[in-house]
Amino acid sequence: MTTWDEHAQLSPGGGHIVWMSSQQLPSVLQTDYWLMDASGSNKERITFFNDAGSSEYIAGGVTSGDSAWNADGTKLVAYLIVSQQSRSGRIVMLSLTGGSRSAPAARRSGFAEGGRGAVLARGDEPGENAGRVSREAAAPLSARTKILYGVGGIGNAVRNSLLALFTVFFYTSVQGLPGSLVGMAAAIGLVSDLALDPLIGHLSDRPGFRRTRRTLMLAAAVTAGLGFWALFSPPSGLTPGGLFAWLVATSLVSRVGMAFFAIPYFALGVELSQDYQERTAVSGVRGSSSCCPR
Repeated sequence: MTTWDEHAQLSPGGGHIVWMSSQQLPSVLQTDYWLMDASGSNKERITFFNDAGSSEYIAGGVTSGDSAWNADGTKLVAYLIVSQQSRSGRIVMLSLTGGSRSAPAARRSGFAEGGRGAVLARGDEPGENAGRVSREAAAPLSARTKILYGVGGIGNAVRNSLLALFTVFFYTSVQGLPGSLVGMAAAIGLVSDLALDPLIGHLSDRPGFRRTRRTLMLAAAVTAGLGFWALFSPPSGLTPGGLFAWLVATSLVSRVGMAFFAIPYFALGVELSQDYQERTAVSGVRGSSSCCPR
């Protein structure tokens, strides 16, 4: 019988490879995850989703799809196809948990990869699948959570729409600033986004930032709002140079403040659930809310 082997992933430390395979299973469309050393030796099955006698069993047959290691090689994020007809599936977290066997040491007691050893549980005898891989399936999000999250996108949508519609008109027709200077101010703002947005995204994912993310997002939203108000409230009597400087300064305050809010806001939507369907629903609610002001 033909064996299906695919979706090989090298562990962070480079010592192991995980892949999905239909070995030991009655159908080529039923697959579980296997593990081996990077050299290709010590091949071993690590999940038993298709074994009726296993606590991991999922009725109907499972196709284990692509997977990805976490940074320290202790977990796998994986996609399981649980229905071949509808192609529906679920995203799960596979935790590699500690076991009692000691030989061979590198395999039973842990993966010695830069001192960050993940441990695979196994039985007391070779070939026994007493080890278990836990499936941390995400609970469905409530409609209230999705709606409240979606509301957060309205402010950014309102700001972007008003900036696109009224900035050029207000500063050229109302304030009398040359269009070339208005365009230059817009270019400066776009360049600042290009430089700052990747940095803000990097900071947003740091553990220290994530612990205070909501407080910083609130402060950033207030800063963006004040900058936006000041953008359309320049002091009277400014010279063209002064008006240009006011436009640049207030637009930068508004842009930077909104970036510190919006980038963590989008990241928060992904972190609300590990389930693909739930994440899609959250994105849909956010998109619908953003369309309301337009």
